[in-house]
Amino acid sequence: MSEKLWGTGIDEAAYLEECCFRKPWGSSFLASLADNKFMRLRGTYDAESGELMGYCCYSVIFEDCELMRICTQPRFRRKGVAAGLLDDLIADARASGCDRIFLEVRKSNRGAISLYESRGFAYSYTRYNYYENGEDALVYQLSLKGDA
Repeated sequence: MSEKLWGTGIDEAAYLEECCFRKPWGSSFLASLADNKFMRLRGTYDAESGELMGYCCYSVIFEDCELMRICTQPRFRRKGVAAGLLDDLIADARASGCDRIFLEVRKSNRGAISLYESRGFAYSYTRYNYYENGEDALVYQLSLKGDA
């Protein structure tokens, strides 16, 4: 189960950013997002060490939820951390009255695409040459309309 990130959790998320992304978000930027009423930052901690295993950042604006970031510390990958974060995000989006969840993913990120599809996300369209290296972004959407 994930929890809201604040305080030192923001610095830990910034560390994960450096481990996981080519253009990491820093502590100050993450703190500004945490203070924004439309943004949510959630993390999952290791029960034994208390270490942040993964985190996600998403927006909830009216009927839309958009996943901005999700990452797992390399040594905790393939252990269900990202899946748990995504499941918690979906539950929060439903509880917040969202109709849909959007996300973008690198076309080459087969592991992430597989996770999203396993949770019911469907491919919507491609944003060509989206990333700085010219790679395409695939836009996925999960409809929550009609869900209980």
